[in-house]
Amino acid sequence: MTRDYLHAAGNISQLPATFVNSLEQCDFTLAVQIPLRMDDGSMAKFNAFRAHHSTYMLPLKGGVRFSPTTTTEVAESMALINTLKLAVLDLPLGGAGGGIEVDPSELSTTEFEQLLRRYSEALFTRGMMSPAIDVPGPEMGSTPWSMAIMMDTYRSHVNDVNALACVTGKPTEIAGVMGRATSAGTGACLALREFCKSEEMMRGAGLTAGLGGKTYILAGFGNMGSTIAEILTSKEKDALIIAVIEKDGCTYNPAGLNIPALKAHYLQHQTIKGFDGGQTFNSSRQVLSKPCDILITATCEQYINSSNVNCLNCKLLAECANGGLTQYADQQLKAKGVVILPDLILTSGSLAVSFLEYVKNLGHIKLGRLTKRWQERSTARIYGLLEKVSGKKISYQDLKGADELALVNYCLEDVMTESVEKCVETAKRLKTDYRTAAWVNALNRIYDRKKFLH
Repeated sequence: MTRDYLHAAGNISQLPATFVNSLEQCDFTLAVQIPLRMDDGSMAKFNAFRAHHSTYMLPLKGGVRFSPTTTTEVAESMALINTLKLAVLDLPLGGAGGGIEVDPSELSTTEFEQLLRRYSEALFTRGMMSPAIDVPGPEMGSTPWSMAIMMDTYRSHVNDVNALACVTGKPTEIAGVMGRATSAGTGACLALREFCKSEEMMRGAGLTAGLGGKTYILAGFGNMGSTIAEILTSKEKDALIIAVIEKDGCTYNPAGLNIPALKAHYLQHQTIKGFDGGQTFNSSRQVLSKPCDILITATCEQYINSSNVNCLNCKLLAECANGGLTQYADQQLKAKGVVILPDLILTSGSLAVSFLEYVKNLGHIKLGRLTKRWQERSTARIYGLLEKVSGKKISYQDLKGADELALVNYCLEDVMTESVEKCVETAKRLKTDYRTAAWVNALNRIYDRKKFLH
């Protein structure tokens, strides 16, 4: 599927076939077996991987996935997609990806920590983890704690003044960045908002411009899905999330779900089933067939496929999961006139904020520290001059300088907005869909960079 999208974008952008073909392969791929002594004294071996896709631009950036489905092919696919995401966001990094074939829930805390340390050692002793070469970040199965363990392992073995920058996704207490935990959902909402500003696009979907006044079905209520739900219902007037789908059940209320109450129920029971603010369904197909304006997929890969695509009753689909649609589903939805917003942009918010964490760690200073007080005093002087000229007392609101969280969100908004604007512009110019336009923009940027970097 990825290969087909790659060549479709290459053909429409008229880039050299040799260049497009070269992107199918990673520059380096590491596959190792990590031996581990378990708590009961037995020995076990775990397959671990790391792939470097585009070393023309360093450092590389990409997540570490801890899942039973992690393979060499998965690591290489992650690396390619991250190269494209970083290019479409115009961030000066190459793509990487990897992880361990393991279910962390099946290991004790001690066992998982030792596995993380062995994996980190396998990477940096082979030149595949450092602030200058490859900066891993969180992915499926990762937590701020796991990223902190990887950083500590590197710092304990390598004499590097920039050791804190060897990974991202760390806790804020040890050089993490504010807003990282919710960056995926925040970035998706910012991109969705920017896409839906287009009156032409929304008119083609049979909708009015903007996110307000729309009905939504949300597939996935994890970190990303719940963040999207909270932002939409709190910031967009009359935005109604009428259904939420999770792997073990669904809840539906045509008048709109109470998202704070649903999240509290989910945190308490670890399921959305039984929520008294909506009707419970066991089958996702029953809910996917309900009419809505916008369907948001914030769940697993290939969630929309041949088994459920024909029951969808939405006008616009926001792909907020990597590879959330199969190629068959993509074609079927296009034939029905459903507008599809691409995962290449909508899932990139966490990469953008990870880059800010990396920059913060290299600078050895909290974001905003140099300018916050100056900004406050400068604003106060402006207010003072306005009072003097007008002769009226002015309320000193918004006097506080921007803190780290505000700066992160402003930067994330700028990155997502610019990438969406360029995507819409390319789609209109080439008369193509938004997925192809996003891939075209990414390929063009990589091609332009490679003219000067080898």
